[in-house]
Amino acid sequence: MKKRRSEGGGLEDVERTLHSSFCAAANSISHLYTQAQTQHKIAFQAGQRHALEKLYDWIHKHHLQHGSLPSTTDIMNYVKMELENVNQTEMTITQIHKQGPGAREERKNWESSGAQKPVVPQSAFQHFLRTATSVFSPQPSAISDQP
Repeated sequence: MKKRRSEGGGLEDVERTLHSSFCAAANSISHLYTQAQTQHKIAFQAGQRHALEKLYDWIHKHHLQHGSLPSTTDIMNYVKMELENVNQTEMTITQIHKQGPGAREERKNWESSGAQKPVVPQSAFQHFLRTATSVFSPQPSAISDQP
């Protein structure tokens, strides 16, 4: 009888240790996920801030060069141009990644060519510019076709 109890106790210890290890691993994964979500939010906010700064700088530059603030159409054209640039950059990056391992050299050449490395996720910048476009879009009720 004593032998069976000691063998059974050993099995319980193994199960307890395994359960503790599993819980520790699950907690680590949960913590890692929480950190990733936090970093994603920070990066997204940085992208929004970057987009606002670019728009502000462009408006300020336009004001200095022309002596007046840009029109809504000017702002819309600028935002549209920026969105096209972002889409083009994303397509280029996607193509490089799809080409596989041989594309690494090409990517190095692209980065060494002086092209600025994205600091924030382009999706955050693109999202902001789309939001800005909808904000600056003329509302049908606000525009009158009659003089």
